Amino acid sequence: MSARPWVTPVLVVGVLATSVVAIGYSIATGEEIATVVLSVPVLMLSAATLWLALPRPARLILIRQDELELDDLIFFLYPLGSAAKAIPRDYLLQLHVAVCNVGDRKAVISAIRLKGFFTEDGTRAALPDAPQVLAGHQWVQRSGWVIAGQGMTHRMEANSVPPPYVLEPDDVVTVRFRTRRGIDWSPQWDLAALRSFCELLEAPIVREALEPRLHRRGGRRGQPRTRLVAPR
Repeated sequence: MSARPWVTPVLVVGVLATSVVAIGYSIATGEEIATVVLSVPVLMLSAATLWLALPRPARLILIRQDELELDDLIFFLYPLGSAAKAIPRDYLLQLHVAVCNVGDRKAVISAIRLKGFFTEDGTRAALPDAPQVLAGHQWVQRSGWVIAGQGMTHRMEANSVPPPYVLEPDDVVTVRFRTRRGIDWSPQWDLAALRSFCELLEAPIVREALEPRLHRRGGRRGQPRTRLVAPR
């Protein structure tokens, strides 16, 4: 069950205030009004218990996975026949995000998209030649040993699994956004094209615009409440 941290302090304050008023009034007047007044916090506790017991719709949190220690954006240099000279050519975007269902109901994610980036001043930015909307796929890696002939062979596989994904409450999946673009130095890359390409990469990127699409969130179609925590 998802926590509602503000409920407990409110209930404690309400019960204590009501009890103090009832006891003080009873001591001051001698009237038996305390029983009636003290029934109020009991009703409050009953209503709060019922409300807390009701499951809430699916709620997603998207968190960049810093613990993987992977660079989001990698630039490649190609040698020019000499170890001292190289030219820039490609860049690789590989953003890994953990999608967590912190709600109380099952969520079916039909798609999850990366729709752009933001710079430090809040300006929307885009990577050169990259798609305006980039679809995310679940990234799964497995490593193990298999029997091969008379011995054992180490086997490692990496799979990119497309949506949909079913997330139970407290489930987490890793989604990767990946694209590789660059300059092939063909005749179309004149000075103006190169300048335009470089200008898009000048401003530091501090935040991504991520959008999950849910088929259902506990029996109701529509968009979930999401909190995006994907810095850089």
